[in-house]
Amino acid sequence: MTANDAQLPAMRLTEQTRARARRSPRRPLYATTAEDIRALILDNDLAPGCQLPSEEELTKLFAVSRSTVREALRELDVSGVIIRSRGRRGTLVANPQRIVTGLTTLESIEALADRQGWRCETIDVVIGVRRLSDTQTRILKVPVDTNATYLSRTKLKNGEPMCLCMTWIPRHIVSPAALRNSFVASITEWFLNELDHHLGSATASVSAVAADKDEASALRVEVGSPLIVLTEIFLDESMEPLCECRNVFVPGSIELVVDRQPQDTTTRG
Repeated sequence: MTANDAQLPAMRLTEQTRARARRSPRRPLYATTAEDIRALILDNDLAPGCQLPSEEELTKLFAVSRSTVREALRELDVSGVIIRSRGRRGTLVANPQRIVTGLTTLESIEALADRQGWRCETIDVVIGVRRLSDTQTRILKVPVDTNATYLSRTKLKNGEPMCLCMTWIPRHIVSPAALRNSFVASITEWFLNELDHHLGSATASVSAVAADKDEASALRVEVGSPLIVLTEIFLDESMEPLCECRNVFVPGSIELVVDRQPQDTTTRG
């Protein structure tokens, strides 16, 4: 039987799924509906390639609006849980090894792993002091020749290197000693749990580089191999910079996507 033949004519809505569907936490309805659809996939043991019910069927199944289902499916698509396609194939269960994250979503790699069901480990953690470049001092709004607290670590996906993460934090925000005492695995989670510096948002840019000696060693690739770089500037609630993060990914280990919406033309004359 091919993947396209793996469609189930009727989905089994278990009591566990029904209980999840009835819950009403303080979260957007589309987010809880996305979790309900994810539960439906698990409860029915749907393998990659299996087809989900139509939007209309999901609307009736979970007693929500069509727009809520569409937004839930969009989130699951960005998260790599499903694959949406036009035409007869419809919405399919994605390969669980496909790691996808949206550039508009600020979350830790650990949270992404937990949401998508793969194992994330953090190894080779190094915390010290590094001199900021002129560009970094301008971005982080600190004087030239400023030293910063430097954090480096390697992320593993199911035991294989996927990302080398490097972070520069001005020392007035945190000292190396203080970071050593409080850092666990995720700088995103560290900022979210800090009382003095609330993480509000981040700007992000994507580029490509050839692996240098240190990157090649950490990621177990050849020197000169192509790598994907996601550079983020964390901002507090007042839009003041908190740190610069440089995340260097092995190509194929992650897919970075942007959800682009049509331009709103309703206000045009």
